[in-house]
Amino acid sequence: MSATYVFPGSFCPPTYGHFQTLRKAAIMFGHVVVICSTNPQKHDNWFTPQECVRLWHSYDLPENVSVQYFGQQKYDLSQVTMIRGLREVSEMDYEQQVMDFNRQEFGINNYVHLFCDPEFSQISSSRARQLATKLELEKLPQYVSPLVASALLEKVLQAKKLFLVVGKPGSGKSTWLKQLCQIDGNYWVDTDQFSEQLKPMLRQKFGRDDLVELYLEQPEQVTAAIKDPWFDLLGQSLKNTPVNSNIFVEIAYGLAEDKQMFRFVGGQVIYVGCDDSKQNLDRIDQRGTPEHKPFVDRIPGWTGTVQVAKKHQLKLLNVDTAGSLADLERQAEQFNLLLGQGGALPWKTFSPE
Repeated sequence: MSATYVFPGSFCPPTYGHFQTLRKAAIMFGHVVVICSTNPQKHDNWFTPQECVRLWHSYDLPENVSVQYFGQQKYDLSQVTMIRGLREVSEMDYEQQVMDFNRQEFGINNYVHLFCDPEFSQISSSRARQLATKLELEKLPQYVSPLVASALLEKVLQAKKLFLVVGKPGSGKSTWLKQLCQIDGNYWVDTDQFSEQLKPMLRQKFGRDDLVELYLEQPEQVTAAIKDPWFDLLGQSLKNTPVNSNIFVEIAYGLAEDKQMFRFVGGQVIYVGCDDSKQNLDRIDQRGTPEHKPFVDRIPGWTGTVQVAKKHQLKLLNVDTAGSLADLERQAEQFNLLLGQGGALPWKTFSPE
């Protein structure tokens, strides 16, 4: 009989470190089975094995890899070769204990130990959970995929769902969110409001406080100046969200190539827009914010949004705002009904190109 190569673990959650080990194993062996289980010695299992199976699929898994939860399928343990990932040589003492236990309890004698590359040596599930707990959003993308970040932050915030809302200026995002968040249980984090709180810092740094104007003139300098205080404001806003709510974080440029905000607030993305540049520009004139016109071409439309979602394996919803205000109100009511059905949302999901 041929050997069965298994990569077992609690993977709570699966990280880029686990993913790198898996990719190495997939190159070496014809087929690798990832097995998600619960470690009874750990008391901080945030996710069930079934949930961890789902989270594994947020990574670009090689074709010769399958992911299961413990007990889903029986194996001839005498033919099993267990794959173990190591971050440093000092872990070998513990690995010897693991091998002794599995030999005595299950008759597993064959092991492959794969050392991670240096840049992954500090990555662990426990560290990813710590970063999420402390809302250290800027560091989280080094550890986990966007959809795993979504799952972690939902746990920390005790949220039903956490969404990133994107779209061009004049697309109707604020109108749709206002309608939606009149309904109990929905909470809107409007990052546009951060501009007012950043004005004192902008005046001190640049001598004036118009963030839009400054960004158009000095994008790199302004981004560097506001980055840390902006993330502090976002973290504080998330801390203030009500428990058991659906959280909508509006960042219009969240999918722009130079921002990629889904890395920090998660990969469940709602695109709100009419996808008509003329209509966007007319709406900007109607609301009296002509300074936003240059951003219409800088923020991805629906086609660009789909391309980003495919590249990074994001979940994507589309809210078409081309209709009337009454149409938008009905869409908000319908969306809220879907949320009330336990998250049975019409996600568009993508495999990487």
